[in-house]
Amino acid sequence: MSERASERGFIALMSTIVIAAILLATMGSTEFASFYARFDSLGVENKRSALALAESCINIALLALATSSDPADYDASGRSTIVDTDFREEPRTCTIAHITHNGSTVTINTYASVDDSFSTVSASATLPPNIHIISWSEQ
Repeated sequence: MSERASERGFIALMSTIVIAAILLATMGSTEFASFYARFDSLGVENKRSALALAESCINIALLALATSSDPADYDASGRSTIVDTDFREEPRTCTIAHITHNGSTVTINTYASVDDSFSTVSASATLPPNIHIISWSEQ
């Protein structure tokens, strides 16, 4: 074989190796991206669950205010409540962070967590006998 043909073979071999390495790196990065996308989806689902739990605590506090003999004295600050169980049969809880009475209105702040996702909800409402929600927001 001539030296020229040997150089062409070497160039072809090196080109094949470089192209194969690039394709392998592309496939690897695509696989890692899809692997981490699963965890992103799980994080979104956990965030939704945490928000639902925090909203449940708002509803629990509003119900307690509505059924209390003296709503102005009702304060469940720092109280955790089991709302549900997860697929492992572990309790899912929400916490009423604090309840603030401002004359005829009340502000309720709650939070909940599911795995590494957290949600905090705040709601303002009028006191009984007619409870009207003034505001409701996720913080």
